[in-house]
Amino acid sequence: MQAQSTARAVPPLIQNLTILTVLFALAQQIWSFITFYKVADNVLVEGVARVLPTLFAALAVASISRQHPNRASLPWRYLALALALNTIGTILYQLFKGVFNITAFPSIADVFLSLTPMVMVYGFFRLPHVALQRLEGLRAALDAGIIVMTISGFIWFFVLSPAILAHYAKTNGLSFEVSLAMTYPIYDLLALALLITNVARWERSSLGIELRWLMLSLIAWLVADGYFLARCFFPPLPESHPLEGGWAWGALMIVIAARGSLFKPSKIELQAQTNTLLVRYGAYLAIVLIFPLLLFAQNFSPLQRIGTEIIAGLIFLAVIARQIVLTMNLEQTNTQLKTLSNELERRVAARTTDLEFQTLHDALTGLPNRVFLERHLNRMLELHGTSNLGVAVLYIDLDHFKDINDTLGHPVGDEVLRQVTKRFEACLPENGFLARLGGDEFSLVLSKLEPATAVTQAERSAKNLIQSLASALRVGDADFFLGASVGISLAPNDGLDATSLQKHADSAMYRAKREGLGWRLYSPDLDTNTTLRLETERALRRALETDPGSSFRVYYQPILEIQTGQIVALEALVRWNDEQVLRNPEQFIPIAEECGLIVPLGTWILHEACQQMVLWEEFNLRVSVNVSTAQFERPNFVNVVTQALETSKLKPDRLSLELLEGVLVSRFEETASKITQLRAAGVRLALDDFGSGYSSLSYLNRLTFDTLKLDRSFIQALGSNRDTRALVAAIVSIASEFGMDTVAEGVETNAQLETLKSLGCDNVQGWLYAPAMSALELEGLLKRGSLEAREFTAE
Repeated sequence: MQAQSTARAVPPLIQNLTILTVLFALAQQIWSFITFYKVADNVLVEGVARVLPTLFAALAVASISRQHPNRASLPWRYLALALALNTIGTILYQLFKGVFNITAFPSIADVFLSLTPMVMVYGFFRLPHVALQRLEGLRAALDAGIIVMTISGFIWFFVLSPAILAHYAKTNGLSFEVSLAMTYPIYDLLALALLITNVARWERSSLGIELRWLMLSLIAWLVADGYFLARCFFPPLPESHPLEGGWAWGALMIVIAARGSLFKPSKIELQAQTNTLLVRYGAYLAIVLIFPLLLFAQNFSPLQRIGTEIIAGLIFLAVIARQIVLTMNLEQTNTQLKTLSNELERRVAARTTDLEFQTLHDALTGLPNRVFLERHLNRMLELHGTSNLGVAVLYIDLDHFKDINDTLGHPVGDEVLRQVTKRFEACLPENGFLARLGGDEFSLVLSKLEPATAVTQAERSAKNLIQSLASALRVGDADFFLGASVGISLAPNDGLDATSLQKHADSAMYRAKREGLGWRLYSPDLDTNTTLRLETERALRRALETDPGSSFRVYYQPILEIQTGQIVALEALVRWNDEQVLRNPEQFIPIAEECGLIVPLGTWILHEACQQMVLWEEFNLRVSVNVSTAQFERPNFVNVVTQALETSKLKPDRLSLELLEGVLVSRFEETASKITQLRAAGVRLALDDFGSGYSSLSYLNRLTFDTLKLDRSFIQALGSNRDTRALVAAIVSIASEFGMDTVAEGVETNAQLETLKSLGCDNVQGWLYAPAMSALELEGLLKRGSLEAREFTAE
């Protein structure tokens, strides 16, 4: 039973009823001394003194039961009922004796008084207890029977049989009154024996102290009922003896037990299990005690001897039954332990298998992971080491997958990876072993390759993997087109161990991705490129950490009004002067983005551009600065922009930040908040490379931009593709509807220029007018204010 009762303060009513119980218990005890010593005698006062303690105790326990939840209140309700029955019996006894002057014992009052211990015992068994199994419960019942019969044997030998013999000698018979009086202490003894024996059922209960108070209450009633029995055997004994105050004190102890239950939960406390001596050895102790009594009884009257022998015989039968039950219980426990052991072994085996699977497999796709791949690859290399068969390692990296994670979030990216895995698995050859290395990287090991056809088989597998991604991947309502870059290394030519083969396949994959080849075989010259890339990253990091101004330069490309040729803005572009070699952004920006250096580099470009525009304030131009996704997603990005404006004293409307389309759908709420803050600061915003990403037109309606920049891929296809012309016209129309200027970047021919004029594009930039140039080179052009097409040509 798990019912609970929260500790609480004692309500005033219960407090008052408890005080009244204490006062009238003391009053009854005092009155019993007064009548015992013949100081005074009054039937009415005696009746009131006997009735009121149990009456107020019954009311107090009933009130306490209402403070508990439903099931937790049951034992206290039954104990309150037991006290109420005792009170009714006492009232009837006193009325018959003192008011109506009729026989009070035996009478109907004894019906209520006899029911009292029975109801009390039932209340005991409603207390929170451990539910025993059937055999354990039967053994506990037999233990209780053995103890009760042992106690009964001693009571029979030392109390009842001598009293019966003495009474029979005087009256030549055994009256009904005496027989009935004998039942009261027997009731109390049985209740006490059952309560003590069944401590095993309450051994985990939180009501340990309360159980002890209940035991004391039974002992107090046993004393009072024992004296009442003695008075029946020996009528000269006086009524209202102080020992009969046990009824009042027993009732008070029940109240104390009930009050104590208010201050602790009525539940089973599993951590408080105890095995008392009585629970474990009580039955055996009873058997040991009955033997000397049985021998001792042989020298006494037949009534004492025969009664003791009958009780001893019943005890022996109970012991035999107990041992049978104990044996059955042990067999059942052994069976349960075997079952539990088997189940435990099964679970451990299943858990071990599960843990081994988790250790060697990817949680997202279920594919083998890097650890499993290396084990398999080493095993294949070992098996093929003595044969002519070869092994191929294919390193696979998805193209543009990072854009999906950045723009649509990781849940969508995870689903894309699951679908990619299914497509890869569908095209695996029989000798293929596919694994996911992490992120968007996979690896395929091909074993048992014939040397003459190893390259062909590896390239065919690479082609099949790439081809499997040709159709769109559908996630929700969106379609995604992904490519893959594959690097291939072969054993034994490209390495004899797993580490070398994986490293070389990785190098080949990077070259395939950079060159857009789809797949590429490893060759030794690729190691040189990998080394060069690492050196570039180290040099880039060193330049940013020391003095960016001595290594980097900001170049500016004019943005012109298409109708007038007037320079209206400049786009800030970075160049890197690395050991006297001027590097274009295509050489180091991708590396900066991969290793996270784009953030400090972008911040430096922003500050440099703002300071330069203050120097060119007379030309009344805007400067456009590109913002990477990683830079924009930094929590302090708005502060970085405002700090650059404050440091340089540049007017906010002279700064335009160019954001990529992907920024719009990545963490939209956060993005919208930053855009609102930037607009409030007066900074202009441009949406760069429009039409090349995954964003929806609906974002243009929810966010405000000043400029829409057409991706250069559209401009390059203007002359050769009518659909592109229609798409550019639509974008220009959309920008006009939203009140935005349009800028076409990458304009290189007069044909492109004329087409853009006819479509209503506002501004252009590109090599047709001017390349990006240093501030010193550009200053002379700015003083002229306008440029004509083809004045500058690319060299």
